[in-house]
Amino acid sequence: MIYLWPPFPMINGVSLMPDHQNPNVYYYMPAAPHVTQLKDGTTGQSVPQLQLIKYRGSAGNGGFLNFDCNLGIDGPVLDDIAEQLKQQKHLTQTPLLSPLPVVDGTVRLLLLGASSPEPPAPGTKPSGSGSSGSSSGTAAAAAAAAGPRFVTRIDQ
Repeated sequence: MIYLWPPFPMINGVSLMPDHQNPNVYYYMPAAPHVTQLKDGTTGQSVPQLQLIKYRGSAGNGGFLNFDCNLGIDGPVLDDIAEQLKQQKHLTQTPLLSPLPVVDGTVRLLLLGASSPEPPAPGTKPSGSGSSGSSSGTAAAAAAAAGPRFVTRIDQ
């Protein structure tokens, strides 16, 4: 189990929390998600998983931006963090790093001056979204408000 008594080391933007029993085990959580990247089979380069679909019509112009985010950390980066943690905490062995289990979360979209509302306080129900904890409806509203300006900005 995670030992929830601060301070928690922060190395290269990754928060580390010790195990309550094993001093050589730490759980990690990046400070922020990042855009998922996959290797292109032809070039071998990492490509962000990002898609922009533009539309024009009598109802108006706009677009849809689709992207994948994740909280993962690449192996070599994780190895570097483990080495720095070993030095910082004066550990005799390289610590075992495990991802912090993520059970739930919220999303807030900020887009060219438009934004979805602040996330609700923990343990409260989001207003206007029924029983679901998702804020995708409000995020969609923020995206719709910024629509044509966003597509123009991305295009440039």
